[in-house]
Amino acid sequence: MIHLLSRAKAFGFKFDNLAVDYGEAHKRSRNVVSRQTKRISILMKNHGIAVHEGVGRLTSALDVVIEPSGETLKAKHIILATGARPRPCPESPLTGRG
Repeated sequence: MIHLLSRAKAFGFKFDNLAVDYGEAHKRSRNVVSRQTKRISILMKNHGIAVHEGVGRLTSALDVVIEPSGETLKAKHIILATGARPRPCPESPLTGRG
């Protein structure tokens, strides 16, 4: 967005005193993420979706091991919520290596 505002003149906009408050932008983004996370959590609970917190490692197309508990889950459909920065495991069966 900042990039677009810096090119505002090309779009017919003119700003005399443009100021950007990154702290406010960050605060708003955290609020949006928090609301979305709560909504998704409620939807999953209402639809009977089991949530297991920890680090998941796929051991096959149908199995996932949850660390640190070591619990092994078998399911036809598995969703691994990786967060903002996913890190694929090189020995995952999904990569074809390992």
